[in-house]
Amino acid sequence: MESVVKAFESGDRKRTLNAMALKIADTIDSCESARDIPALTKRMVEIMDSIDKCPDPNASKTKLAVLQANAAKRKSA
Repeated sequence: MESVVKAFESGDRKRTLNAMALKIADTIDSCESARDIPALTKRMVEIMDSIDKCPDPNASKTKLAVLQANAAKRKSA
């Protein structure tokens, strides 16, 4: 598991959020206090929502490739 500090220092928001989610998941798994579980779970869900909102760099490359291919087809037509 990557440390949250190292992920944060990388400047990569999604990487940092993933590290935080893993840290919380690990804490939930080892938590013996039923009182702490709801707060930890709520925070984990919030982080997962934030991860889902992060742009996927591969998706934008794919969209760009599709747009470039379409432009190339129009030029050759």
